[in-house]
Amino acid sequence: MEKERLAEYLEQYHLGEFNAATSRELELTFGIKGIEVRHLVNQLRRDGVPIASSGNGYFYAATEPVSYTHLTLPTKLEV
Repeated sequence: MEKERLAEYLEQYHLGEFNAATSRELELTFGIKGIEVRHLVNQLRRDGVPIASSGNGYFYAATEPVSYTHLTLPTKLEV
């Protein structure tokens, strides 16, 4: 399936933000349009694959994303 190929490609060749791939590069590599790249990336993220992005492009996250679910936020602001 296309999304698995994309995940494998990013993990192998674009690990970490320093090695990010532009959407255009992915479009040319896989012969798909930008909207398809975005849809595949979103599907992979929903499946728990650590695909990240920055102004430099898409990349396979080299480290686990930070989880903020353990934080307790105040319910009201005290002045």
